Amino acid sequence: MEITTLYERVFDEDGNIKPCGRKKCIDLIMALEQATNIPCGDKNTGYMSVENVKRAYTQYIINSQTNP
Repeated sequence: MEITTLYERVFDEDGNIKPCGRKKCIDLIMALEQATNIPCGDKNTGYMSVENVKRAYTQYIINSQTNP
């Protein structure tokens, strides 16, 4: 699944975490870590490092625009 879709399932348009469940958080953590090598949280519990997730997502977007 695309990272943007995963991100939008976990965060609302204001950057707040949605009540989406652990599985969606784990999917986002794994996808962002694979794409950016930034540690985004615990892949077992789904506990996110929100600051790192947002930073990794921003990096992913920038990389996607410069390397389509």
